[in-house]
Amino acid sequence: MTQPAPLRVQQRAYTRERLLRAGAEVFDRKGYPAATVDDIVGAAGASRATFYLHFRTKSDVVAELGDRLLVETRAFYAELDGVLATGSRAAMRDWMARALQWMVDNRAVLTAADAFGGPESYRSVDSFVERMPRWLERWPQARRHEARTRIALLTNQFRGVLAFEMPVDGEHGDFTRENVLDGLTDVWLAGLQPPPA
Repeated sequence: MTQPAPLRVQQRAYTRERLLRAGAEVFDRKGYPAATVDDIVGAAGASRATFYLHFRTKSDVVAELGDRLLVETRAFYAELDGVLATGSRAAMRDWMARALQWMVDNRAVLTAADAFGGPESYRSVDSFVERMPRWLERWPQARRHEARTRIALLTNQFRGVLAFEMPVDGEHGDFTRENVLDGLTDVWLAGLQPPPA
C-alpha cells in the first residue's frame, strides 16, 4: 500500500497551488503587466517570504500556469485529429465550441502568457501537429511543412479571437457567438483540407 505524502509535503503542495490560483485570479483582474507579487500574496493570504519559497518572480507563476494549459491544448489537438478523420462539419463545430469555451474560461492565463512570452512558439505548434498523425498522414511528405504552417496560422488566428469580447447573442446584431463558431468552423475546415493527391 502506498503511503500518503508527509504532511509537510502536502502543505507545501497546497500552498503552491493556492499561490498559482491567486496568480491566475490577479492576472484576470489586473492583467499580467500590472500584477505584482504583493497582489498575488494578498489574494492567496500568504507572505512574500512564502511566495519566494515557491517562485522567483511572477513570470514563474505564469510559466507554470501556461505549462499546465499547454498539456490541455495538446489534448485538444489530439481530439481534433479524430474529428478531422470523421469529415463531419457538426463534429468540427462541436470541437470548436468546446475549444472556444476553454479559451474563454482560461483567458486570464492565456493573456498573461502572451504578455509574458508571446503566443505559442513554433515548437509548441509543432507539438500540436504531433498529436494529429492521421491528419498529417494525408499530406504528401514534401508538403508537410505547409501542414505545420497552417496549424500555426490557424492557432494564432484562433487565439486572436480572445482579443474580442465574446458576444452575448443579440448584443452586437449579427456578431453572435453562433456566427463566430460557424465562421471559425468553416475557416478551419477549409484551412486544414489536405491538398489533392
